[in-house]
Amino acid sequence: MKNVTLLTCYLLAALGVWFLVVWDRASLRYKLTYVVEVKGEMRSGSSVVEIRTEDTSKLPILGRGFGSSATGEAVVVDLGDGRYLFSLLNNAATLPFKPFTNHLPSTNRAVDVVRALRSEKASIELTNDQLPLLVTFSNPDNPKSVRRVNPENLAATFGAGVRLKLVKLEITDEPVTSGSVNAALPWFSDVGDWMLDGQRLNTASPSQNLANNLTRLDFKRD
Repeated sequence: MKNVTLLTCYLLAALGVWFLVVWDRASLRYKLTYVVEVKGEMRSGSSVVEIRTEDTSKLPILGRGFGSSATGEAVVVDLGDGRYLFSLLNNAATLPFKPFTNHLPSTNRAVDVVRALRSEKASIELTNDQLPLLVTFSNPDNPKSVRRVNPENLAATFGAGVRLKLVKLEITDEPVTSGSVNAALPWFSDVGDWMLDGQRLNTASPSQNLANNLTRLDFKRD
């Protein structure tokens, strides 16, 4: 009986090791920093996000394949006078991939790409077409007042003398940031899984109603 128990333990241990080997995972953290000029004064905000990728294609389970996720919060830039610029998490899990194309291995496996970027510790300035969705709130106390912001023309939203100067993306070991979104939006802690306009489901196009296309996960992911 003792030998059977030991054999079972060995088999389970071997199975566990095999599982960890074929379940390929990788993660990295990146820091996104915005610098905005407001009537000659430079204002900045940054956020550190962690992305995790996995490849379960070799596991004998249902739903096996590739997956990715992100943890962190939107970049918040305080422009003064109760005005905030938010850079959302709509593409947070894949944001570093395109800008760092020259640093990436020739592979389609996200886990390999993440490992390569993590070892590079690279940094780069982003172009406007590489940026996440930018938004603000006409009234920070009202989630329904969310508005899209054009990175090429911040003055159209915030007034003359406001323009985007720089957006920097860098691979980092800094801890994931938290707290900026809650500080800027007093209602955020009370938002559930519904859309920002209070509807349970998305029923409108972004051009018709942006608040009906965004949820708390666009601003913060735990």
